[in-house]
Amino acid sequence: MSNTIPDRRREGRQRLLTEVRCRLAPGQSPEVWLTEISVTGCQILVREGLIAQDQYVVIKPKGIEGLPGRVKWLLGEAAGIEFEQPLHAAVLAHLLTGGRAPSTYKGSEFVDQFGRRMPSRAPLAPSSRTVRSVL
Repeated sequence: MSNTIPDRRREGRQRLLTEVRCRLAPGQSPEVWLTEISVTGCQILVREGLIAQDQYVVIKPKGIEGLPGRVKWLLGEAAGIEFEQPLHAAVLAHLLTGGRAPSTYKGSEFVDQFGRRMPSRAPLAPSSRTVRSVL
């Protein structure tokens, strides 16, 4: 069985794979994977249970100021962050050119710096996302 969920994003998103810090609370800034970004938000991969929906976070990429925002959705280890302010085009370009694919990158498979496989991602659809129930 499959249901289609409309894509409510205001801006197109781009894939990348780079490590960033995510400040969750004073003294708590784990490294997470930044996997998608647009001018209005991003998607990160973070250990389940570490953040909550509607939590305030600051994404801290290397070389630029922190990007404050709120957790809008959670799905397993993936979290969607909506930025407080839209990114300037130059900041988005910097992030996209600074992202890297690990040397063991294989097609659509992402691995971390130790060669461990990251959660698989379904292909992105511009206007809808398909959710399948497992029974």
